[in-house]
Amino acid sequence: MITTPRRGAPAPLAGDPIPAIGYVRVSKAREEMISPELQREAIREWARRNGRLVLDVVEDTDVSGRHWNRRIMGVIARIEAGEAREGIVWKYSRFGRDRTGCALNLGRINRAGGELVSATEEVDASTAVGRMTRGMLMEIAAFESDRMAEIWAETWAWRIEHGLPPRGGPRIGYRILGRLPNPLGGGTVRDPNTTEVYVPDESSPATELLPHLYEAYVTGGGGFRYGAQLLNEAGVTTTRGKPWTHTAVRRMMDAGFAAGFIHVHDPACTGPHDPTRRRACPNRIHLPGAHEALIGIDLWEAYRERRAAVAAMPRGTRAAEHLYTGTIWCGHCGARHSGAARRYGVRYSCSRYTESGGCAPRSIGEDRITPIVLDMISAYADRIDAEARRITPTVDVGHRVDQVAELTRERDRLDARLDRLLDRLADDTIGREEYQRARERTLAERARVEAELAQAEARAAERREVADRIHVARSLLDEWDTLALPHRRELVRILVDRITVYRQSRNEAHIVVTLADGTTREVDVSTDWDAVAARARAGWQRVAAARRAARG
Repeated sequence: MITTPRRGAPAPLAGDPIPAIGYVRVSKAREEMISPELQREAIREWARRNGRLVLDVVEDTDVSGRHWNRRIMGVIARIEAGEAREGIVWKYSRFGRDRTGCALNLGRINRAGGELVSATEEVDASTAVGRMTRGMLMEIAAFESDRMAEIWAETWAWRIEHGLPPRGGPRIGYRILGRLPNPLGGGTVRDPNTTEVYVPDESSPATELLPHLYEAYVTGGGGFRYGAQLLNEAGVTTTRGKPWTHTAVRRMMDAGFAAGFIHVHDPACTGPHDPTRRRACPNRIHLPGAHEALIGIDLWEAYRERRAAVAAMPRGTRAAEHLYTGTIWCGHCGARHSGAARRYGVRYSCSRYTESGGCAPRSIGEDRITPIVLDMISAYADRIDAEARRITPTVDVGHRVDQVAELTRERDRLDARLDRLLDRLADDTIGREEYQRARERTLAERARVEAELAQAEARAAERREVADRIHVARSLLDEWDTLALPHRRELVRILVDRITVYRQSRNEAHIVVTLADGTTREVDVSTDWDAVAARARAGWQRVAAARRAARG
């Protein structure tokens, strides 16, 4: 169905001002930072001289004109609704810098019977020449945007190549050398007489706090909320001068600047991207920076490993208060057991019963589970220790052979031989047939070395994996009483796959513990609670009798 274009407000009577809405935009680019006050004043002055009634002035601050997720869309909608007949901008470049978007949205305004005018560019859009002039001005605005985008892309590439953050700006725990205050506005400019570099700021408490935050996270001594609390108590603010939140601490630590890296968008990324940049692409990589690191590479790698381990946990268990949360299950209905602190320790109960009354009141004390788990982990550590001794190669002289390094050197030597053969062929010092025979012999030898190297690397990886499992198990056994609960729980989750509770009655129960390697043990944990209660009553009776006898 064909519809007639809807017009805006009725034409004003002779002498009545034309209703209009002003639009102000301040771009992210420093070259375009014309103050909102200047734009508003120019719009109101033009309206006063030309008989317009400014109903409202809509502002977009620090917003690019290359996308249309802006308040200008609301102005266009109000013109279409008949609230105003014109939109007034300081310059046509404030309307937008995207060719397609400018044409489409200007068409919406004209279709509604409205018009877009500039307060500083005298253009009569009612004539063909005026419309051509306005189109040329908008094309120049789009050209300037494309040119600035190319300059920014080159600048970003140069900064990344030299190990500098692409956007520049301050970093927590560092100060910037080689920058001067911008004489034309806010921000800074490069000092042509020196090199830009980030150096640790010894006067800032953050320089000492950052290594502590990474260590606390790795050891389970504190997470991002703990880090925000420490930074705020020390009087350290974000780079924008605001208090720290756990989200801000997480982003800062994940960026890895304190570890000597810059965190940038992957240049090879080809995925779809939000033109407004409000939803950042998650495809980001860490590249070596030119600044001095505040933490060692080992601590950084440990942090990333624990971040990955925590991310793999169910959300409900990341900040759990009890040791076996997320690991213990009801064997009757399949629901998780949730922990609760009681007078005599932590008890785990079927969550289906506690939440909805389903299943049955099946519970077990943490003190009944822990001895069984520790005994199984001890046996597991002994077993894999024996396995490690079995797969560790030795030589007659009693020292270990680094086969991987030796075979790697042999492969490199054969590659160098192939290069020399090719050079001799190019210099005509050997014939093609002789070159072909020597090349085939070298390639065959290289294939043999490559196969042996792959086997040696596989054995080395297996030894490292076994050593890591031994370390986890021994650390948990040796430091069980001193480890912080979050770290202890994380190690338990690495070694213990599942604990299943079966409670047939108040007195009869058994559990099945399954380790990460598949080892399973079923243990009877039945307790004659009637006998326990009888002994408790007898004890209280003896105490009461002793007190009566003492009174006399």
